[in-house]
Amino acid sequence: MERTVRAVGASLLVLATMLLAAAGCGGGASGPPVAAVNLRLDRTSVPIGGPLEIAFRFDVSPDLVPITDDYMVFVHVLDNNGERIWNDDHQPATPTSDWEPGQTIEYSRRIMVPLYPYIGDGDIAVGLYLPSTGERLALAGDHIGQNAYRTATVTFTPQHESSFLVYEEGWHGAEFQPDGQAYWRWTDGRGVVSFQNPRGDARLMVEVAGRPNVFETPQEFSLRIGDRVLEELTLDTSEPVMIDRTITAAEIGSDDVVRLELVVDQTFIPSELGAGDDARELGARVLSVYVEPI
Repeated sequence: MERTVRAVGASLLVLATMLLAAAGCGGGASGPPVAAVNLRLDRTSVPIGGPLEIAFRFDVSPDLVPITDDYMVFVHVLDNNGERIWNDDHQPATPTSDWEPGQTIEYSRRIMVPLYPYIGDGDIAVGLYLPSTGERLALAGDHIGQNAYRTATVTFTPQHESSFLVYEEGWHGAEFQPDGQAYWRWTDGRGVVSFQNPRGDARLMVEVAGRPNVFETPQEFSLRIGDRVLEELTLDTSEPVMIDRTITAAEIGSDDVVRLELVVDQTFIPSELGAGDDARELGARVLSVYVEPI
């Protein structure tokens, strides 16, 4: 009898521990759904490493009780076993503390799919959580547990060989955001990226940012292959700018290996501007380069 009591007590203790852990991970929310959530993707399949445009829509409940805190949107991409493979947590375009009954919140985000070694179908689950506590709000949608809602399915395909990039001369090491969700590289004025010739037209995407506050006139940025200038851009903002264009087979040329040059006309050295002891020569801050055959 004593052994039975001890076993039951131990089982209850384990169960209680599991319930507390689940609550700490953002368990069930109290109250009715605050909004209905829907996602729209610009394509149903995407190569790993490629761009995915996601349109978010939250239809706020007409019976919404005002939300006093600002909740984050979590976007969890799950493999076919339901395991999370990557995420894109972010602030919604309108803070949740400003949501009003019956309002529609719409915005889009472009995500560069991480180079995660997974090929196959993935579900996209969305929800709202409070970073300080992990609490999640209830939404209306396809609930899959812990106030996460399946909103879309996408198929991840292998990269084309022309999407494998080699960073050659002119680059500093990669730098990361504290949360690890974004990274960038600085050029030293002229950075070269090479890739296999796709032998046809291709989509070229380059996300770049300048530092207009350290120059009398903004930097001039250009993309080049050989003596061909593909794009020219004035970097008059420190916010990232996306260049998204088709490059033709004629612009790419006939070489087996294509060398794409990212050139900026002005550079700076942070230590000479009183910014610590960073003595690197910095040109443009490049957040992403991507090539995909069409």
